[in-house]
Amino acid sequence: MKISAVVAIKDERETPLKTLQSLRDFADEIVVADIGMSQDMLKQIKAIKNVRILTYPTPSYIELFRQKIIDESHGTWVLYIDPDEILTKDLQAYIKTHMSDCDYFTIPRKNIILGHWMQHSRWWPDYQVRFFKKGFVKWDTHIHTQPEIKGREHLVPAVESLALEHHNYQTYDQYLEKSYRYAKAEAKNLPDLTLMHALQKGLSEFISRYFKDEGYKDGMHGFVMAFSQLVYYFQVYVYVWEGRKYRSAEEHIEKVPAQFFSRALYETLHWMEVKKIDGKNLFLYLWMKLSK
Repeated sequence: MKISAVVAIKDERETPLKTLQSLRDFADEIVVADIGMSQDMLKQIKAIKNVRILTYPTPSYIELFRQKIIDESHGTWVLYIDPDEILTKDLQAYIKTHMSDCDYFTIPRKNIILGHWMQHSRWWPDYQVRFFKKGFVKWDTHIHTQPEIKGREHLVPAVESLALEHHNYQTYDQYLEKSYRYAKAEAKNLPDLTLMHALQKGLSEFISRYFKDEGYKDGMHGFVMAFSQLVYYFQVYVYVWEGRKYRSAEEHIEKVPAQFFSRALYETLHWMEVKKIDGKNLFLYLWMKLSK
């Protein structure tokens, strides 16, 4: 059974070459979608065996082209991999051992963010459907959507040695660049988003990641990434507002801060008690002061 690996590459970081090198002994062909590579990067990639390069315009987000790129592959099985991910030798061997048992694999992903393996806050095991028989998994072109899947699943155990290694954000600038790009794209799909709804979504994301899913156990990394998710939805709203030519139909905008911070404090107190985190007395004092 022929295996095709599919990867879309834009930037010039070191990781894409490591990604492709990790596939050389696994895939029969490597389909590389050039969505904005430099000539130097292109030259280095052409030197890797079994590589076939397709050229596409640079998209604002990869979902616009993902399925089209997959359809260009020739394999019976397809591995879709991002250019900042590495398919480890242990995972390769595991997959090839179990290919006859299923139609697609759901694989744990080890997210390494700012040099730290994130083991909480839904960053682990972060299961992804990435290896599948062609035609059994299909993506649409909407941002942040899950694929349509059919057939028999093989769930890879959530152990580090069998995880897809994801070098997610090596600098905070990389996170900001991607968040701005995705926020702008998502704003186009949410023209009726209100400021309060955006803040509620952001708060829910922060509370669930940092408290419910124990992001605090990842230390400062956990806090920074959870709070960044809160800010992301505010970014989406600002782009919606920009699309309205900076006009707003929202009434009583002055009430939004009180509603937001009251809810944030209430949720924080609740989850600190549930998770038995020290510091409740400080927040209770602040709550009483704000309630006066």
